[in-house]
Amino acid sequence: MGGPRGRRPRARARGHPRRHPLPPSSQASIDLHSISVPAHFNEPLTEAQRHVEIFEHSALLDAAALLPPRSPARLLAVFGFAVSVVSTVRRTSKPFKDVMGGTVDLIAPDRRVRVLAEKVAHKPPAVAVIAQGAAWTFEAHDELHVEVTFSGIKLAPTGSLRLTFADGGEYRWNTPAFYVRDVMSGKLRLAHRGAFFAKCMATGDEVRATAVEAPGKAARAQAAAGGPPLMSELRGAYVAGPGRPPHEATVSGRFHGACVATTPDGASTTLYTAFPAHEGGGRWQFSAWATRLGGAPPGLVARVPPTDARLRADVALFELGCYGAADKEKAALEAAQRSARAAAPAAWATPQWFKPVPGTDVWGRPYTRWVYAGGYWEARAAGAWPAAVAARAAALAARPRPRRASRASWAGSRRASAAGSADSTPYTTPRG
Repeated sequence: MGGPRGRRPRARARGHPRRHPLPPSSQASIDLHSISVPAHFNEPLTEAQRHVEIFEHSALLDAAALLPPRSPARLLAVFGFAVSVVSTVRRTSKPFKDVMGGTVDLIAPDRRVRVLAEKVAHKPPAVAVIAQGAAWTFEAHDELHVEVTFSGIKLAPTGSLRLTFADGGEYRWNTPAFYVRDVMSGKLRLAHRGAFFAKCMATGDEVRATAVEAPGKAARAQAAAGGPPLMSELRGAYVAGPGRPPHEATVSGRFHGACVATTPDGASTTLYTAFPAHEGGGRWQFSAWATRLGGAPPGLVARVPPTDARLRADVALFELGCYGAADKEKAALEAAQRSARAAAPAAWATPQWFKPVPGTDVWGRPYTRWVYAGGYWEARAAGAWPAAVAARAAALAARPRPRRASRASWAGSRRASAAGSADSTPYTTPRG
């Protein structure tokens, strides 16, 4: 009678809404850029310092510059550096957000490398980078799109990555999305997934690879046994461009371990090997290179602009283990930035050292990229910074009057104070 096997269909209760299926996980997401995360979940580096950290393997670019231009060997060497860019995959702590116009630089005479990074957009956050070596120049502008889905946290970098050698060779590559798994259990693990390739723009040759995520059950079992983290595997091959002679080679490895290129005759070449965590890296598992990126020695303070990330008080307090004080300073800095942005929106959104120009992304699509406008290293050598830099720093130093707390929040703070603070025994991380 209207239903299968003569049964009547069950009627909905009066007033009960019709139920609909849940949306896919890709649609049910939350934008994390508008959420202020407590400082306890961070590491004592900012997003701009993370961009400077990728030049830990700058020797790979120096070696690639010595190889013949447009050769398969140079493209494979560039691919090895592209893999090293995501070598911090083993770290699950979140870097501090840079303020708009925040900068960080690095001069490494032992490597003949100098790097400048500046935050050029606030939402979604974008950092522009220029690095200059002995025979190469690296330019990057990437935006990080962060979403929380039912399966974890997805971080998808988009933008432009370009490497140019002194002999005119230009190379580009992309960065695969990475995911934070097991968020609810608290035992976070990271994994990359998706297409990953590097391309020689002059010849059209590519190294095409795919990041394959390790099974969650196997990764958790290895972590429980005390073994190294089981991250994503990388599998790919060399693909010659149109009209180019074929070159047979495969690439394989892991982002946190090593990447190897193998030819049909069995010969293999190591393209990249990750550096181990330094003993002074603390619980954040910093490498020896990462430990030199934080802190502001007295000799450095007088040479960097007041917008340098190493001068931030919240990061310094966090590194000393004063998490509560760091959280308060971080909240005050964010409030000062909101007030400065509301007072002068156009001036606040204009970076100092990079300018937007029309360009294309790694897929050749129209894209506005940020290029170095010049003047930073000259101002650093002279010790004279533009008035706009001083005005931005002064606006961030101003502390707006805090809003009056409600009775419920006041009672909660009293209960927290009575229970004791986690800052009673500061944790100090030695720096290497």
